[in-house]
Parts: sequence; structure tokens; C-alpha cells
Amino acid sequence: MEGWSGDPGWQALNGEMLHDGSNNNVLTPLLAPIILSTSDYAVEADVVPGRWEECFCNRGIFLVARYDKSKGVYYFGQMDSAREMGIFENSGGPPNDISSIPSSVKAGSLLTLRAEVKGNSLKLIVDGRLLIDTTDNRVLTAGRVGIACSENQGTVRRFEVSAL
Repeated sequence: MEGWSGDPGWQALNGEMLHDGSNNNVLTPLLAPIILSTSDYAVEADVVPGRWEECFCNRGIFLVARYDKSKGVYYFGQMDSAREMGIFENSGGPPNDISSIPSSVKAGSLLTLRAEVKGNSLKLIVDGRLLIDTTDNRVLTAGRVGIACSENQGTVRRFEVSAL
């Protein structure tokens, strides 16, 4: 985890990144030590959602794309205690649900999450299957990438970024 910054709830163990479930603010992601030269890229990770408390709130595990503290951020992944998979935008207040679908993700299941951002196109791909293909015009600059976990334990086994 050398060079990663942000949410202190993340720790490295045996080549994996583990979240302890302590962060109650999805606005504090763990940011990768990567400087992007393009705003068109994919972020992909193998994640295992951990246990969570039953709730209807902004808890989950997400890929982070186009993070810019002054402009906003996109989150791609599981939200509301695994009741939804979706793409969410945040510019400082509550997350804006751009597009989401019901989900039956169970704690402890391995998922491959892939977020693609190209121009104003946003895609969420889970386990090789395109779940959401939409557009949004709020955050169009490269920003930073990372992972966010909110009041949810979770594991990241692999994290990659590639240009599109």
C-alpha cells in the first residue's frame, strides 16, 4: 500500500488490502498513487464485500474514478448493504444515484468490478457482464482513482488501471 493515501481504515495483509469497516464517510476514499494523463480509462479490481449492518444508507464498497476534491467523484459498485449495484456521483453532499439496479451480492463473495469512464460515458461491469451503460456530464477531468468503503468491511485482492 505504499503511496496510497486517504481513508485510514485500510491495511495491507498478505498482498491484499483490507478495510476494517470504520469509515462512515464514503467521501474519504483510499486513493491510488497513480497520476493519470487521460480522462478516458478503466479501473478494475477483485473485491470481496465484508459484513455490514442492515441499513438503508450509503454503505458499500466502490471503485473510485475521476476523484477531484473540488469538482466531484464517481463511485462504481455496491451500495445500501448490497441491495444495489450502481454508479453514483458526489460533489460534497449526499451521493447522486446516476443509475442503479437491484443486487443480490452476498458478503464474502468474490466480485470483479470494472469502471469505465470515457468522455461522458460511464460503464459498470461486474464479473465480465455489462450492468450499467449511461452518461453524465458533471465530472469530466482525469482526477484520481482508488477504492472507497463506507461502514463496511471489505477486501481488495487486485487493483488495476488502464487507458481506454
